[in-house]
Formats: sequence, structure tokens, C-alpha cells
Amino acid sequence: MAAAASLISLTASLSRWEIAGYVSTAAVTVGCAGEAVHELTRWFKSHCWWAKKGGAASALLLIAALAVEIPVQLKANSISGQIIGLLDKQAADTRLRAAEIERKYAWRIITPDQSAKILALLAGRKFTLIFEYSLNDSEAFEYANQIFKTLSDSSLRVEPHDMVPFQPPRGVRLNGPPGDDKDVLGRALTNADIQFTVGNETPIGSVSPDAVRMSVGGRFPPAGTSGLPVEKQ
Repeated sequence: MAAAASLISLTASLSRWEIAGYVSTAAVTVGCAGEAVHELTRWFKSHCWWAKKGGAASALLLIAALAVEIPVQLKANSISGQIIGLLDKQAADTRLRAAEIERKYAWRIITPDQSAKILALLAGRKFTLIFEYSLNDSEAFEYANQIFKTLSDSSLRVEPHDMVPFQPPRGVRLNGPPGDDKDVLGRALTNADIQFTVGNETPIGSVSPDAVRMSVGGRFPPAGTSGLPVEKQ
């Protein structure tokens, strides 16, 4: 709001100084024309005042107009520079806000580098992983699909379980009793800079309570909207 008010004020000021510049330019033109007419023609020489003082008056008008035109032009240029700087700052702020909004609401992805880091720590590990996902959230399902493809390239036995009609918790969550298998999977996610939470909730259905389980739910709301943390990308 303050920036908008400043821009309006500067624009109004520039308009006034531009009018002053036009007036001084017009005065310069009149002064030049007056001197030229007085010195190079016999126009208006029948008028006593013009014959005696027309040249001097034109010269004085020209000098005064030039004396005013230079600072007026400098002031107008200075205000124009301030307006350009303010507009550039507003444009930069707009780009930053747009980038922040895109970062907050863009769909999560698993990069090839993240996949490679996960697979590097899971190399040679052989245990069954119950992979839980939900069809209720398109973004979460796509993210889960990317993680599932990565884990499927490892030596783990990955069993997908659709959680519909149940909604998995937000973000990535590891469930199951403490153990080496669960720990190494957690280290793999950490190595790939994927944030996750850990729990030991009892599974639903016929899944063994001793199984290592991973659920992928919707992303966390942006920071400040609900007090929840923002999940890393």
C-alpha cells in the first residue's frame, strides 16, 4: 500500500515537472525565434519598442528559459529514475511472491538424484514393505507413485495397498515396530532429503503388525496456516 502511494505521488510530481519542462522549452523556442526575427528581418521594426528592446528582451527570455530548463530536466530525470526503481522493486517482489506460491502449491516430485540416493542405501536389503497410498488426493497419489517406482527398483519386496476409503496421514510416514529394516528405510529417505514422520500405529486389515509400512498422504499446509510444518520437497 505504501509503495503504491509513493508511486502515485511520484507520478503526480513527475507530471508537474514535465509541464514545467514543456513551458521552459516553449520559452526557449520563443526567445530563439524573437532573436532571429529581430536580428535577421525587418519585421515589426515599425514598432519603437521592438526596434529598440526586442532583441534584448528575446535574449533575456532565452537565458531565463535555459536557466530554468536545465534544473527542471534534471529533476524530471531524477523522479523518473525513482519511479523506475520503484517499479523494478515491485516487479521483483511480485516474482518472489509468485515463486513462493509456486513452491508452496506445486506438486511434489522425486528427482533422479533422490531416487539414486534411496537406492544406494537400500542396496542388498531384502524385506517386505507395505506401501500404503490413497486415491483421494491426486497430488499425493502421483507423489506416492514416484516413490513406489523408486522402491520397486530396489531389492525390497514392495506390496502396494490402497487405503481407500481411509485417508493416510499427511506427508510420508513410516510405521511398524522398531527394527533394523525400518531404520535403514528411514536413513534412505533422510539421505534423499525427504521429510517423514515415524509411528507404530496398528495396521488395518490382514497386514501383519510386525511389517514395515510406509504411507504417503497429502502435503502439509503452508507454514503459518495451521501450525503444521511444511514438508520438504
